[in-house]
Amino acid sequence: MGVLFAALFGWGIFSESWVIAGAGFAGAAFCFAIVNKKEPKGQDSFIKNEIKALNEKERSLLDKLKQPDIQHAASLEAQLKKDSDRQNQLIQLLFQLEQANEKYEKVIASFEKWENECAELENELLQLGKQLFLPHDISKTFLSEAFNMIEQLKVLYREKKYTAERKASAEKGINEKLHTFHKLKGLLDSEPGSVQEIGYQLKKRLKEETEKHIKQGEREAALHELKLEHSTVLAELSHFQKDYEHQLSLAGTDAAEEYREKAAEAQKLAELEEKIKQVRKQINLNSFSQEEINKYSNVTKPEAEIQAVSEEAVLLQESIPGLQRKLAEVKYEIQILEEGGTYAELLHKFALLKSEFEEEARDWAKYAAAKDILDRTINSFKNERLPKMLAKAEQFLSFLTNGGYVRIFPKEEGSGFLIESKTGAVFEAKELSQATAEQIYVSFRLALAMTIYGKYPFPIIIDDSFVNFDHVRTERMINLLKNLTGRQILFFTCHKHLLPHFQEEQIQSVAKEKLSV
Repeated sequence: MGVLFAALFGWGIFSESWVIAGAGFAGAAFCFAIVNKKEPKGQDSFIKNEIKALNEKERSLLDKLKQPDIQHAASLEAQLKKDSDRQNQLIQLLFQLEQANEKYEKVIASFEKWENECAELENELLQLGKQLFLPHDISKTFLSEAFNMIEQLKVLYREKKYTAERKASAEKGINEKLHTFHKLKGLLDSEPGSVQEIGYQLKKRLKEETEKHIKQGEREAALHELKLEHSTVLAELSHFQKDYEHQLSLAGTDAAEEYREKAAEAQKLAELEEKIKQVRKQINLNSFSQEEINKYSNVTKPEAEIQAVSEEAVLLQESIPGLQRKLAEVKYEIQILEEGGTYAELLHKFALLKSEFEEEARDWAKYAAAKDILDRTINSFKNERLPKMLAKAEQFLSFLTNGGYVRIFPKEEGSGFLIESKTGAVFEAKELSQATAEQIYVSFRLALAMTIYGKYPFPIIIDDSFVNFDHVRTERMINLLKNLTGRQILFFTCHKHLLPHFQEEQIQSVAKEKLSV
């Protein structure tokens, strides 16, 4: 019977006869429900009667379908459409019911899972409470609070234990200090009463002993210096004694007095020889003739002759200014007479000379202004920028030489700079080694780059400037370059042993390209 209703339902859908399709669907559903439902045996007659009634109804419906009523076609179509809509609605409702059942099943499964997890967590809480020796009711409800209180109790226990250890250590220290204190008490001359008096006496005694120790150290140092000075004096005395005996043997004397007399005679002889040399030089310079030399050599009273000649020379010297004035007047009159000319010519010459003078004065003013600007610029550099540059150069040089040279200052006379070492010795750059001189040169150049153009941080380009440095100087130079901030540094080199001082991303290889001709 169910198969028949299913076939009827399929034929109705195929022929778009919705009434037949609906009747087939209802019959098939009813048959399916009857098959799946287990009813007691007392209801079999009722089911048979129902099936019989439905069969009769089906036959009547088939008869009606075989004999269609044209008058009721419109109403049937409306009912069919309404039935189709209800069928669609039924399908949607069934789909929604299925979804609702699935959600319900998921909720039930989630609830069961939650109950299982809740039971597991409760068991874990009970286990944790059992491990912490807590009652079951506290483990279920206040486990977190109980755990925090146990942690606080552990911290308090540790603090108590630490305090007890500190107390025991302090007591031990106090006992040791008291033992030492009583031992030191026996060193005192008097018997003080209180602990404060004993401490005061011990402090006073310690101060006295410290002063004695310092004085003893100073005396030992002074004694050592005196011994050194005594040995030095003895060595010098021995050297002087040997020198004294050597000088006496050279002079051919046996006593010091005789040696002094010979020395005085030798000094007089040397002075006379020197005077003779000077006189000969003067004679050669003045080109005296042999007759004059013989004349002055036969003078019996040279002092009187010199006095007379000196007086005559003074008189001649006094007459020279008057003679010079007369000579100038005569020369001027001769020039006037030689030039001659009219007033107009002289006036024209005066104007020409004045114009030339003014032109030269303008040139002089330009040079004077330029000189003034240069002087002010030099003074500004010396007073403002030079100290900054020297301070920066001293900083760089001290770093490069590892503190070997600490100061740079200009010479008081002439040009150039002096370099002061850490021992206080002062050198010129040419007196130092080539590598040290190049370190000074690099320090100056870097200081100029960092101070003169401080507002404009131009890049610093270095092309193998450290070839004369050893590995220590090279490493300090590269560390100095790495410490410079605010500047881009381009360091060109063809030496591969310098590459390990830099990171790989800092190294750029520049290959040589051949140009096609």
